[in-house]
Amino acid sequence: YLAKLKSLDEEKPRFNLHYPESKILLNKNQPKKALAVLQNVVVKRPNAELLYQIGNVKFQMLDLEGAKQAFLKSLDIESDRAKVQQALAKTYVFLKEYEEAIDHALTSIELFRFYPEAHYTLGEALQGLGDLENAKNAFTTASMLVPKRFKKAEYAIENIEEKIAAINQDKPIQFIYKDNQIVIVSGLPRSGTSLMMQMLHNGGLEVLSDYNRKPDESNPKGYFEYDATLTLHKDNKWLHLAQDKAVKVVAPLLRFLDSKYRYKIIFMDRDLHEIIKSQRKMSGKDPEILPVRLLETYKKQLKAVNVWSDSEPSVDMITINYKDLLTNTKKALTKVSNFIGIDLDHEKMVSCVDQSLYRNRV
Repeated sequence: YLAKLKSLDEEKPRFNLHYPESKILLNKNQPKKALAVLQNVVVKRPNAELLYQIGNVKFQMLDLEGAKQAFLKSLDIESDRAKVQQALAKTYVFLKEYEEAIDHALTSIELFRFYPEAHYTLGEALQGLGDLENAKNAFTTASMLVPKRFKKAEYAIENIEEKIAAINQDKPIQFIYKDNQIVIVSGLPRSGTSLMMQMLHNGGLEVLSDYNRKPDESNPKGYFEYDATLTLHKDNKWLHLAQDKAVKVVAPLLRFLDSKYRYKIIFMDRDLHEIIKSQRKMSGKDPEILPVRLLETYKKQLKAVNVWSDSEPSVDMITINYKDLLTNTKKALTKVSNFIGIDLDHEKMVSCVDQSLYRNRV
C-alpha cells in the first residue's frame, strides 16, 4: 500500500510518507533503513517532529549519544513538546546522567501533568540517584495515571520496597522466588545455555522444551530448545506457558519478552573467541580464523542486553561464566539456586558436567 501511494505521489508530493515508511522498516527490524529514510528528508526540510523520530530510531539502535543530539536539536526548534522532553530524559537515564534526566522529566510533567511515561522516567532517574522514597512516589503516580494496569510501574514499586526493607533491616537484598516467575537461560550461541538447561532439568526445575532439535555431535546431551522462542520478536503470547519453568532464549531476542511477567535470567558468559571458534567448528569452517565483524557484533549484542536489563524492572539477571560452571561447579550452582529462589538437587546437576565436551578452549 505504501508503494502504491508513492507511485501516485511522484509528481507533486502531498503526503508525508516518510513517517509510516520508517515505522514499517522499524517493525521489520531494519532500523538503519528507517533512519536513512528520515535523514534523507531532514536534510531537505528539518523540523522538530522529524528530529524527534530520528532520535527514537537512534535510541532503539542504542546510539544514545546520537539520540540525545537529535532530541536536543528538536527542542531547539520547539522546546514545549512534552514527548520530546520525556524522550530526552529517558535517554539521559540510559546514559546514567540522572540529574539531567530529572530536569527534563520535570519539564515534561510541567508541560503535561498527566503523562505517566514522564512520571515513570522521573522515578527511574531518582532511583538512579538513590532517592528511593521519591522514586517510589513517582512510580506510584505513573501507575495511577494509566487507565489499565501499568505492570512496569508496579514491578518498579515492588523492587524499591524490597530495597527499602533490606536497608532498614541492614541485610543484603536476597533474590526471592516471585510467584509465576519465568526462568530464562540466555546467552550467545555456544555459550553453555544447553548445559545450564540440562542442569536445571536434572535439578528439579521443569523446563519448557519441545525437544524438536535432536542431540548431535556438537551437543550430544541435547539442546532443550522451544521452537516458539525463535519467533519471539513476532509473537510472545505463548510466554504464559513458561511460568514457573525454565526456557532458553538467545540474547538478541530478550528485548522482545513481554514485560507483564517476572523474569529471572541466567545469562551464560563465555570467552567470545571460544564461542566463535566453537561455532565455526560446528558449521564446518576453519576454527582458527577469527571473523572480526562477528566479534564486534557480539560485543554490541552483549552491551544491548545489559542496557535492556537495567531498564526493565520485571527482570532480575545474573551472569554465570561457562568456564566457572565447569571448574567450580558447586559454587556456581549455589549462586543459581539462590537466585531462582528454590532448592535444586545439586548432586544431579553436577553430574551433567562432562569436561570432555569443553573442546574449544582459548
